[in-house]
Amino acid sequence: MVTRDGSDRRSAAVHLPARHRIELDRIQFAHDFGVAVRTARASRGWSVPSLARRAALSRAEIDAIESGLPMPGTVLARVAATLGIAVP
Repeated sequence: MVTRDGSDRRSAAVHLPARHRIELDRIQFAHDFGVAVRTARASRGWSVPSLARRAALSRAEIDAIESGLPMPGTVLARVAATLGIAVP
């Protein structure tokens, strides 16, 4: 992940303890999945409330996913199945 100052966060993560690298990976995954969800939803012309209804989730959960917040795997799987995308 490239930060605002142009540096690559992953290269800095090499020097972190394993637990910190795992947390960075989790955050990066949540961000990447959120971008994929937003892109897939927009390409279908669906609104956030529409996706929430289709996935049987709350609008707040969809907003959180698209914002890159970590969510339970069951929630991510439900959104991915609704949109027809893979959970990376």
